[in-house]
Amino acid sequence: MAMWSLIEALQRRGHGVCCLSFCESTEAADTHLAALAALDARGVEATVMTVPRPDPPRSFLQALLQQSARSAPQRYFGTEALTPGVASWLASAAPDVVLAFDVSAMIPVAAARTCPALAIPGDPRDAVWRYQLKMVRGRARRSKQYVSGLIAYLLVGTRLNRFVVNLARGFDSVAMFGAQHAREMQDAGVACLYLPIPVSDRSGATILASLSAPPHDPREILVLGGLQSTASLLGFEVLRDEILPELSRALAAEELEVVIAGSGELSGEFRSLFTRAGVRLAGFVEDSAEVMRACDVFLVPSPYPVGARTRLVEALSSGAAIVAHTMCAIGIPELRNRENALLASNGHGLAAAVSELVRDDTLRMELRRAARETYEEHFRPDIACAGIVDQLERLAPAR
Repeated sequence: MAMWSLIEALQRRGHGVCCLSFCESTEAADTHLAALAALDARGVEATVMTVPRPDPPRSFLQALLQQSARSAPQRYFGTEALTPGVASWLASAAPDVVLAFDVSAMIPVAAARTCPALAIPGDPRDAVWRYQLKMVRGRARRSKQYVSGLIAYLLVGTRLNRFVVNLARGFDSVAMFGAQHAREMQDAGVACLYLPIPVSDRSGATILASLSAPPHDPREILVLGGLQSTASLLGFEVLRDEILPELSRALAAEELEVVIAGSGELSGEFRSLFTRAGVRLAGFVEDSAEVMRACDVFLVPSPYPVGARTRLVEALSSGAAIVAHTMCAIGIPELRNRENALLASNGHGLAAAVSELVRDDTLRMELRRAARETYEEHFRPDIACAGIVDQLERLAPAR
């Protein structure tokens, strides 16, 4: 979504754009090419390169040997092998400036570029990896998959942060969509910009009607996200162990309904969520913006400290009344407590914030309007992409 918005912003300023994308397999490349075909109609030349991967291991021992062979971080990503192809593509395309989006793109671009380059490394892979391992519990930690993943993390993951920092130092400019990760780069001596993440406006003209819509009876509290993602699982723990028990003490059962929506299936340890009165599993929703606009409170209970939650920016664009963990604001500092959201650092505080909005329609409406204003000021594609385009224009040599 961010890349599409950026391409449109570059073209609005009169720039030509060419795109090189990496895929993990031939099948994925075919699918990716079909998705990128729409770029041709916009005058964007799109090329896809397939990242070479070893054959799937036939045994646990072979898997460990493969991980050991890929223990150098640059080999782990697999795109180092594409450097000659990337160099050839760059020579042919002859861009004035390059944007390397994600570490996998930074690796070959750093080795092959002959022009200025801006790097956006993406969320720190080591932190993502560490939290994925952390969420594996109990007997699952005895599985070969977990042991293999842990060994791979010890071989590669523990060295990724230093590798990415050193890689970023070779670029003319570096930016991050998560404010906390921009600060981490700065602390490591890399001049790194924080850029608000561009998110398309899927509410449009319907937003005014939804902001003035009467509340549901009972009030609808929406929790939305992939049901198996690390961020969601951390949030479900807080929801199950702290928020729901506190809400049951603070509010009558008929005052609210907690709706959990998202793709995938909940693991067994969280199925008890749906034995509680007033909790409903809605499953996958086709239009997330629509359900965000319709809910009375959008609840993000996850203390996951990695990245900037795109779903929260979508909630801002939908004019939702947001209750979120304070960890969400370290990546999105535009979230401000009692200005455009209610923030709390634990389940007790989050439950108190939900209770307040259930019973205070005036505050709820004020937060909804402020959320939409925050989106339009910072995250609307033409606003958010302007910072990226400005950086690329600054780096590009004058013609």
